[in-house]
Amino acid sequence: MSMKIVKYIPAIERLHLIDDLKEIIQSEDMVLFGEYGVFNPLSLASAIGELICQKKFIEITARNRNRELIRSSLHTGAAAGFDGVIIASGSFNREAGMGKPVYDLDPTQMLKLALTLRSDGKIDQSFSIGIRAAIGDGAPAARARFLLREGADFIAVTEDPVTDDLRDHAVLIEEVSIQA
Repeated sequence: MSMKIVKYIPAIERLHLIDDLKEIIQSEDMVLFGEYGVFNPLSLASAIGELICQKKFIEITARNRNRELIRSSLHTGAAAGFDGVIIASGSFNREAGMGKPVYDLDPTQMLKLALTLRSDGKIDQSFSIGIRAAIGDGAPAARARFLLREGADFIAVTEDPVTDDLRDHAVLIEEVSIQA
């Protein structure tokens, strides 16, 4: 059985990217908007809302965010019309001259926060909550299973998880290349 694919746009570097995506994204596609670019996808929610596709997800990373900013991003993503979130740890690079990075919550704690917001009715019940997971034998597979048991609706992976029990609950991340 083939896995569902989510097309990943890791960065929005220019405002007209959404217009370019209208030529690439199909109505049956699921799309994930990352937050590594100049523009946060939440700030472009109305333009993203014009894309015709099956589902639109926002990536929310733990890197350099505190609990309140994560909570705000979840609320805003749900209210802005995204169909769900994919939670990730994010890149933990520390550049010269940067302060110490903030790691208030890890992805598992972010998952619990998102699930609580949904169960308390603060975000819609239909708002899907996925989490990015490493895949492999042993510890990575056990962690992916743990995240699903904890309540994640699905896991997002960059390669086939091999085992059927994980494949049935996984979406495959496929990065979309856009000209800058």
